[in-house]
Amino acid sequence: MRMLVIALAVVAAVALGEVFFAGKSFTRSGVPQAQAASSELDCEAAGGNLNALLDAKHSSPNIARATAEFERGVAECMWGRFEAADAHYQQAYSLLRG
Repeated sequence: MRMLVIALAVVAAVALGEVFFAGKSFTRSGVPQAQAASSELDCEAAGGNLNALLDAKHSSPNIARATAEFERGVAECMWGRFEAADAHYQQAYSLLRG
């Protein structure tokens, strides 16, 4: 149940971010730049796969830390920082494996 609530919150945040920012990400200078569609799709697909793995490994001793890394990755993905999102996703995967 908790994972369902987290997943729904993530989906709602992503949807709200997409509506609000309309496909734009901002650099440190604040200038909007178009996002690369393939990177965004890869980021979202990796997040979806990780979310399914979190559901499957709900009894893992590292589930809390892995979930936190997953949520950080989702936030980075939402803001268009795909490399940072990937780093958080990889950390979550390693926590679930170990």
